[in-house]
Amino acid sequence: MRANLNSLPYFEQFASHREHLTALVANDTAKAGGELCVLGAGNAYDLDLDRLASTYDAVHLVDIDEAALARVRERHGAATRARLVPHAPLDLSGFGGTLASWRDRRIGPEQVAEQPGAAVQRFVLRLGRRFDVVLSACVLSQMQLLVRRVLTDRHALFSAASFTLNLTHLRTLAALRKPGGRAILATDIASDAIPAFDAIAAERDARTELNRLLASGDVFSVVDPRWLSAIARDDPTLSADATLGPALDVWLWRDGPKRRFLVYAVELGVR
Repeated sequence: MRANLNSLPYFEQFASHREHLTALVANDTAKAGGELCVLGAGNAYDLDLDRLASTYDAVHLVDIDEAALARVRERHGAATRARLVPHAPLDLSGFGGTLASWRDRRIGPEQVAEQPGAAVQRFVLRLGRRFDVVLSACVLSQMQLLVRRVLTDRHALFSAASFTLNLTHLRTLAALRKPGGRAILATDIASDAIPAFDAIAAERDARTELNRLLASGDVFSVVDPRWLSAIARDDPTLSADATLGPALDVWLWRDGPKRRFLVYAVELGVR
């Protein structure tokens, strides 16, 4: 919520990021209409909602920050606003306030194993429908950052919590798409806070930069696409009908006047 407030002055700086992310879902409906679901919508600075509202019959915005979604609706005209459907507050992490139990080691193996399935079931029931296109809009890394802040990466259960979060999110994407629909995950994977992160001269260099950082290990390991692919491949629920494809797009995100992030997007395809 604080991040949403801090980024309010920087709508213009999101322009290139907004163009990339919008392009991924702007023309994804097989026919006119359909419904788009955006997980982690926040301020929605990273999407051209006017364009998407003219493409989809409804754009569902899901976030934990109810005030942010209210601001999104307020700043758009009546035609777009009529097609925006907010769903808040909704904690997409699946932990549902239990991180303190993880921190204090008051959670057992059975609860850990059951958490992803139970969380996904709650999400589907809460939203009440499935969608033609589901987009995870750079929210996974934010949720992983919260896990790290609460547990620290030295905690005995940090790896288990990080894995559980990723598994829950991938299952959520798969569960919310309609048969024949699409599920797209976009996430930042590196920032200029990492010493090896070099200034990218042009957008065309972004994919090369991603490959270089992956090879050197200078990325946010919790959202490494190789790890996410392994989770999707090894999980019985996902592996039956879903696979994580190669990067659809890679680009540089300027979050405000100073911070820079490298972002990639992949599709959770039907096997």
